Amino acid sequence: MWKTRCIICTIRRESFTYEQIDILKCIACYCIDVICTGTGAPSNEQLAVLVLVFKLLRNLCAQVKRNQNQIGQTQFLDELKRFILWNNDNFELYQYGPVVACLTQLIGNICVTNDSSQGEVWYALYPIAFKSLLSMNSSSIFEATCMVIFNCIRGNAQERMKSLFVDTDGTIISLILNSLKTLKESGTEWAVLVLEELLSIAPLSTLCHSTLSSYPRERVSLLEFLLAYCDELGVPDSSREDEESLVADDEAFLLRSKAQSFFQSVLHSHSNLHYLMDQYQLLVTQLLFDHKELLASLQCIESTYRSLEDSAVITLKHLVSVLGLLCQSSSCHSLLQVIQEKESLILHSSIDFLSSLSKLDGSLESARNVSHSSFSSSSDLTAHPLYGIKRDLVRLIGNLCYQCKKNQDQVHDSIPLLLNQCNIEHMNPYIQQWSLWAIRNICEGNPANQEIIRNIEKRGNQGEGSINVASQLEDSLGCEVEIDKNGKLRLKKKKS
Repeated sequence: MWKTRCIICTIRRESFTYEQIDILKCIACYCIDVICTGTGAPSNEQLAVLVLVFKLLRNLCAQVKRNQNQIGQTQFLDELKRFILWNNDNFELYQYGPVVACLTQLIGNICVTNDSSQGEVWYALYPIAFKSLLSMNSSSIFEATCMVIFNCIRGNAQERMKSLFVDTDGTIISLILNSLKTLKESGTEWAVLVLEELLSIAPLSTLCHSTLSSYPRERVSLLEFLLAYCDELGVPDSSREDEESLVADDEAFLLRSKAQSFFQSVLHSHSNLHYLMDQYQLLVTQLLFDHKELLASLQCIESTYRSLEDSAVITLKHLVSVLGLLCQSSSCHSLLQVIQEKESLILHSSIDFLSSLSKLDGSLESARNVSHSSFSSSSDLTAHPLYGIKRDLVRLIGNLCYQCKKNQDQVHDSIPLLLNQCNIEHMNPYIQQWSLWAIRNICEGNPANQEIIRNIEKRGNQGEGSINVASQLEDSLGCEVEIDKNGKLRLKKKKS
């Protein structure tokens, strides 16, 4: 009988009367009361009835505003909240998981495209019931809860959005970020949408140092999410749009539009960009002066970084994420100009840090000779706190020197350091190519820097510790460097 009613509900949900809906609500409330006030565990029959009633109500709400308003009344939502909080203390996934999943889906259907119901749901469940649902170890419950949160904060719901990121407790956002890592690809689409909406409104400084002030690991996760999202979308640059990009297929056009909108709201915000630059300088300074021993101990050996304290790993990962975001930002022409105007502090910090990393143990061999055999798997290699950091430092330096005479002159004495990065390093993939890009930008239209390249062969090896960078380029890249009559740095195939 109940299954038959579920089918009828999906077909003729508009024809249900208020009285019929109230009967279903009364059945649900009665079951909830029996379960929550009972001394023992609820019977399978009670849970089965509750699941069927929740499914009926869920289907009745689908795209029917009248039913949404009737079911989503405050008194009934309070009963649903009561059951959620009872489950928080008595939750057994195998037994109660399907019930809570159906309940959460019901709440989701109540508030879809219904502003008044969204307000009722938000004020009934925020924050304690949301925290309880997000804490349950179930991908289906997590996804449905994120759907509810997204529908409640999207659009013009500025007050609800604000209450989410000014929450000094920060538990809701931290739970979403933590679950993103544990659930991987399963059940994270709505969580991503919540974070997109959040990042488009809330300043990074507020999210990182107010909302997530007590959650350093989740703070890094937020920046890692933002970096991964930027990598996936790519960096849009409307100033360099050509005709070819205008005739892209629909999917590419939508992705580009989404990227453009996201970057405009997040990275194109000068407050966010300046926050990233300030954080970068602060973190580099901390590592260079307060954590010198930490850097010196970080050999590219699996056992070393696994023995580090969590706080040290978090600090390093924080820096790597901020550095990656600055690399992405500096790849966008309009943002690059903002970063280049930062009085060369970013540039000096990058050079100093690259120099320090290159002098670990007084030799580069420990970094160069790392192979995948040193790690149990490739994931262990990429999980190392310093994975890719030298590559990104070189990339940022090269971007900052692009068509910027002031910055080119600042790195005049660091050209050998950059040339010395032209090696194959498993810890820093594509560092060769980024080094050449940096050298090209440093020498473009700058005769003084070009002269350093010309004199490389003349200097050769000048004692212990010096480098023959021209020979190094030839050996590692199979090419020669020359400067043409227009002052452009070019690579040509090495003569056999």
